[in-house]
Amino acid sequence: KAYLNHYNPPRKYITGEEYLLLGKTLHLQVTFDKSEGIEADFDYQILYIHTNDNSVAHIKKLIENYLLRFAEEVFTVLFENALTKLEPPFEINPVLYIKQYKSRWGCCIPKENKIILNRSLIHVDLDLISFVIFHELCHFQFLNHSPEFHQALMHYVPNERELRKRLNKYSPEYN
Repeated sequence: KAYLNHYNPPRKYITGEEYLLLGKTLHLQVTFDKSEGIEADFDYQILYIHTNDNSVAHIKKLIENYLLRFAEEVFTVLFENALTKLEPPFEINPVLYIKQYKSRWGCCIPKENKIILNRSLIHVDLDLISFVIFHELCHFQFLNHSPEFHQALMHYVPNERELRKRLNKYSPEYN
């Protein structure tokens, strides 16, 4: 599978190629069309790509733009949901940013009141995205991975060890 932590051959962005989105394997369906757009059909496991330029570079750019917009929507909902579940002593209201990282899923910068999530998280299951969000939120209280940090994280994500193992099967640089 392309999502495992090993070498992935370069994408061709052609019909039939597998693409991972929210932990589901979708198949690309590239259609030459006057109007451009992308839509995911999770029921039929298809990622429809309508393009007026079927070059690899153009389709890649279309997908990148779509993924960023989709990640913004999904991550914002999960992030706001996580914030509503925080209990005292958490009195924070961090700002969410999305960035492409090569080797990490997220980053927390308490001094700047900022949490950054890797855009590649859009490829994994929703429960794994929520796990990363809670992980980063707990760093506002504990700046390291101490036993206290893990205790706080397990309060919000009781199965954090199992989720961490599942997340380790994915690559943060998946595109």
